[in-house]
Amino acid sequence: MKTLRYFYRLDLTPSACCANNPVILVDPDGRDWYESEDKKTIEYLHGVTIQREGYTHLGATLGEEYEKNIRNGDYSTLSISANFKDEDFVAQKDGQCCAAAKQMCINRGGKNSTYANELSIVTMGENGCAGDGIKNTLFDALERVGMSLAKGIPVVAGMDHKDGSPNLIKNGGDGVTDHYVAIIEITVNFTKDNNGKGSVSGGTIRYANPGCQNAANGMSPKNKFTFSSATNWRGVNGHRIMTNLRVKKP
Repeated sequence: MKTLRYFYRLDLTPSACCANNPVILVDPDGRDWYESEDKKTIEYLHGVTIQREGYTHLGATLGEEYEKNIRNGDYSTLSISANFKDEDFVAQKDGQCCAAAKQMCINRGGKNSTYANELSIVTMGENGCAGDGIKNTLFDALERVGMSLAKGIPVVAGMDHKDGSPNLIKNGGDGVTDHYVAIIEITVNFTKDNNGKGSVSGGTIRYANPGCQNAANGMSPKNKFTFSSATNWRGVNGHRIMTNLRVKKP
């Protein structure tokens, strides 16, 4: 099966405010790339091959021309979606949010994940809460999220929203995460840097929340983390902070 080779490249450190040289070299499974008619947005929708209003269907592969346009910051937005449907949503039972999030991934062809697959992406604060900083694993993890979504497979992610955590360090957890969700889409926003190259200015990460008991709420467009220099590159949604991603470790 053909798969996405690279989503984008984020060479960032916790102190950086932007990323250079985003790269897309693709050979995905299907003819799923689209460009908006104003040539500002480029999208990958897993398994979607129809002609969409307002978009040009590019086909299965992005060539050097599109990679160059991305490097030059000619696109303002890049998005990759697993094309998750309401019928794919799984609500948690008996408070088992992680099990439900994993099931959403497994139902789409993913593998079972555990603490061993978990990459912590925030520093630890006090009282079992996320700290103010990020870890240098964040951007490698986001690249791997894009690779999984391009195959139609969501990614389990943790979030922190209250004091304390059931994910105890002594049991292999991160001591921060309170709840688990399934990442179903990632969008990256670009700008031009002072050298005329494309830089990442921020983005959003949309998730399916198994804590909701129906797909309408669990798949709400409001269920998304935002990340940028303004959030110190943490994924935030109000008081919710993305804490980890269960992806293949670099």
